[in-house]
Amino acid sequence: MRVTRETRSYTQLYPQTEQYLTGNPCAAFKFYRLYVIGILPQLECLDGVPVLYTERLAAKADFDYIESEILEQESIKTYNPPIERASEIRRQLRGERDGQTTAISTSSKPEKNRLISKNGRVLNSNQAGARFTLVEEDDAIILTVKLPKYMDTSLIDVDVQPTFVRVVIKGKLLQLVLSAEVQSDRSVAQRSLASGDLVVTMPTADGVVKPRDLTSEAAKVPPLEPIP
Repeated sequence: MRVTRETRSYTQLYPQTEQYLTGNPCAAFKFYRLYVIGILPQLECLDGVPVLYTERLAAKADFDYIESEILEQESIKTYNPPIERASEIRRQLRGERDGQTTAISTSSKPEKNRLISKNGRVLNSNQAGARFTLVEEDDAIILTVKLPKYMDTSLIDVDVQPTFVRVVIKGKLLQLVLSAEVQSDRSVAQRSLASGDLVVTMPTADGVVKPRDLTSEAAKVPPLEPIP
């Protein structure tokens, strides 16, 4: 079964906001979720899991690389065509997406523009150009991002994963790999009333987060408001 062919067939249907492919052989492919999100940008939920804004950014930024990885896995698991045939398939798919049939360059994109390495490892990226500090404590890793004091909280989105954290600031991404595994479900994002800075407290997997005063006793820190 071809992942690319099957997934692209969904684009011919009425705009779907929810799709279930769990159990489908294509779901076993590496980068499958990001590929589907890149092909079907209107999706709001895939396999029962809401599509995050940060996933959309990652799928868009690395789509060419993700697609080439999917094609390579297809060639190994199904047809196993020679390299020349795989290159031809890539050119055809690129032509469909861009509305023209042109040969693609075999050179990879600069590593600094990628969010994912060739072996699937998450990379550090500061597209937002943000000033930040990442501090390790006994029980938690604390990320502090300098923000304008009066920046609307709706312009900020935070996504904490066990091994990395993503912060979207006005549509620009800050992605950082963490030195230790954290408890994403217990992580807390807050804005400081005193400075406007964003503080993300991520308890380590084997630690217990302790209450902390982020500014002063007089300055309370409200929770970060999620983007609707």
